[in-house]
Amino acid sequence: MHHLQRSSYFHVFVVLGGLIAAAVTVPGCSIESPHPRTVPAGIEFNLESPGGVRSLDVFIYRDTLIREIESHHRLEAPLPETIFLNSSPGNRLLVAIANSPAPFREEALQRFESAEQLEMYYREEDPEYPLMSATTSFCEGPVTIKLTPLLCPVNILYINNLTGLALSGVRVQLRKVNSHVQMLRTHGFSTVETEDNPAILAHPEIMRREIQAVIGHELSPKGLTLYCYPFDGEGPSRTTLTLTAMAGSEQREWSFAIPPLSRGQSAAMELTLK
Repeated sequence: MHHLQRSSYFHVFVVLGGLIAAAVTVPGCSIESPHPRTVPAGIEFNLESPGGVRSLDVFIYRDTLIREIESHHRLEAPLPETIFLNSSPGNRLLVAIANSPAPFREEALQRFESAEQLEMYYREEDPEYPLMSATTSFCEGPVTIKLTPLLCPVNILYINNLTGLALSGVRVQLRKVNSHVQMLRTHGFSTVETEDNPAILAHPEIMRREIQAVIGHELSPKGLTLYCYPFDGEGPSRTTLTLTAMAGSEQREWSFAIPPLSRGQSAAMELTLK
């Protein structure tokens, strides 16, 4: 089952609460009256998610020169259809992060530049509730926020066995997966540290899977998907897919390079074994 294909939709309201003083001037936003108003204006958000949402952290930053934080809200599932969040008027940057496994240290995220450095770890990923994020600027709605996952599906579509021997005890595994990446980055992911050990993962099946069937000449496995972290930066990609199996009385291993992948991008693999 390919969990990252599921879609869900939420409607989110950010309410511009409080009084608006006559002296306030906000670039890019229109204020109809110079007098204080008591009825809050609302901005409607549609949240699109390709994966399940268990929790949602919303950070609102003032879109000024220093881009400092105004508020942080953590919302737990089940999310209501309409959510109201307080914010003062003006241009804002909204950062939404879904499915963080632990609470954020708000004091470390006081400016938007700090949020841009925030890193997430492959070992904490859950393919059903993947780590996802979106960043958008707003003044007045409606705005659509599209969450994108970090995880990249590696779909094994076809195995062509040219060894002349039946293969048993087949196992596929990803190796040298990026161990951590920046949460808000959209491209330019480079390899810093890698992960090889499924045993330390919250969900080992994203890195390693067993194939119960004996492979004769060919096999088209159904739903055989592993997940890696993105790599599309400078330098060669280090992530590989290995297949190990017993060929007769000998254990053999084949290795295949994973192409560069941006966040959420999938790879379709057809493996030829010689």
